[in-house]
Amino acid sequence: MSLKIVKRLQVSLMLAFLFLLVPANAGRLEDGSAALEKKQYKKAHALLLPLAKKGNVFAQYNVAVMYAKGLGVTKNDVEAVKWYKKAAEQGDANAQANLGLMYENGRGVKQDYNKAMTWYQKSAKQGNAIAQNNIGGLYFSGSGVKKDDKKAVEWYRKAAKQGLAIAQNSLGGMYVKGWGVKKDVNKGLEWVMKAAKQGLPDAQKNVFSLYYEDAKLGNPGSMHNVAYMCFNGWIGKQDPKKCLLWYEKAGENGFEPSKKALAEIYEQGLFGISKNKKKARYWTKQMKSKGK
Repeated sequence: MSLKIVKRLQVSLMLAFLFLLVPANAGRLEDGSAALEKKQYKKAHALLLPLAKKGNVFAQYNVAVMYAKGLGVTKNDVEAVKWYKKAAEQGDANAQANLGLMYENGRGVKQDYNKAMTWYQKSAKQGNAIAQNNIGGLYFSGSGVKKDDKKAVEWYRKAAKQGLAIAQNSLGGMYVKGWGVKKDVNKGLEWVMKAAKQGLPDAQKNVFSLYYEDAKLGNPGSMHNVAYMCFNGWIGKQDPKKCLLWYEKAGENGFEPSKKALAEIYEQGLFGISKNKKKARYWTKQMKSKGK
């Protein structure tokens, strides 16, 4: 099983923090922010661009994102870089992280890993988890720096501790593979699971693969987890009857959480499984027979 280490993430639209703004600009900025929330991007651009030209950092950042993603305007990476840079030079951590990403990927500017690292570091010093993750990615891939898995782990960990799912997945992968850190599959699984629970598709696939291999070896706890992930779509839509089989295998092996899950599924008819009072009573009895 090959764990996929995710290295990049771009910051999404950041709504303005009105309490930090000059009162004279508050009305237009508030309207621009409201337009962003409603996904009225053309309106938002028309409202925020004049403020960006006057130096408002939040307007500059959001205008940059709109150009980078083509929201309400024709996609234009050169314009995106221009506005990211203006906001970044004013110290905005999100703009610094995104400007670093533009340099790293050569979008709207000549690719330059050194400049990417410079802007990531400025952002990371402010605690920006995405910048921290992307620094880890540069060290992991050896882009513009000497490949250093230990430093990659160090930066992934900083971002992972802040709850960034892609960093948690990458850190977990490093533990599973033993890259830059002592190999520890259990600890790696813990980190990947954190990311999976946040809905990161790569992490969900990674966790499923790890548990599935263990389930095939007869581990009832892993069987239970495979069933849970199967029912909840972590590996795409599946036949619920096949998912149910894993709960049943775990239950037959005495795994109490699976017995409880089976009783509830048959009692309530969950996940597209038909209600079955007889089976619900059976699994409930199995629980009670253990004093549960």
